[in-house]
Amino acid sequence: MVLLAPGTLPASTPRTLLQRHAFIRFDRGEHTGRLVERTLRKLRVKPDAFLELNTLEGIVDLVRSGLGVAVVPLLREARWQSDPRLRVLAIEQAPSRRVALVQRRGAGNADAIAAVVREMKPRLGS
Repeated sequence: MVLLAPGTLPASTPRTLLQRHAFIRFDRGEHTGRLVERTLRKLRVKPDAFLELNTLEGIVDLVRSGLGVAVVPLLREARWQSDPRLRVLAIEQAPSRRVALVQRRGAGNADAIAAVVREMKPRLGS
């Protein structure tokens, strides 16, 4: 999880930015939204929630437009990480997401599952 802020904001800590700027929240009913909540608790901050969405790209676009800050998952191949209109700040000891794939023994779709694993493994770094 990282803090996403407009690139025009002066450098500061994630906690300070969350305290001083409108917060664009990921939907609390979603798994990612619950990770955001845990991150906020670890930072001991209660930001001023401006809006709640369930799409990452929508949140990124709103932050890019300067409407607030957000806590989002850091995606390996996200184009927005190198966008000069955005500031991406690491959050110390933020929760992380784990991805797992479970398959029944003798499943008839073993070839399809193997293809998914081949595609995902390099992206997940393991």
